[in-house]
Amino acid sequence: MKTTTHDDPVTVAPSTATQFAPLAFTLNVPDAQEQAPILLTASSEGFGRELGRVTFNEVTATVLTWTDNTILTSVPYGATTGDLTVRTADGRTAAVPFRVVSGVWKSDLRDT
Repeated sequence: MKTTTHDDPVTVAPSTATQFAPLAFTLNVPDAQEQAPILLTASSEGFGRELGRVTFNEVTATVLTWTDNTILTSVPYGATTGDLTVRTADGRTAAVPFRVVSGVWKSDLRDT
């Protein structure tokens, strides 16, 4: 591409911005109750080492651990069925369908 500034031709090099591989991941479960732990595993380039963001149908989740290969989070209160979305610190985004089922997850199932 050539542009002209003050009658001096200038050649503009094509963008050399780093291209990232598409983000893809798998889940340990396709649905869960509020507060249930969810493990996301990278199935492509990885999530990166810097903390990104996880949302359940636009409700932000608390990230318990974030590594390049896995994310441990839980279904936030108020989440509804829709997309589970991961946005990495470098701006890559991917989403998968996720169903929030009724009830609140209990880690201790003993009778009281």
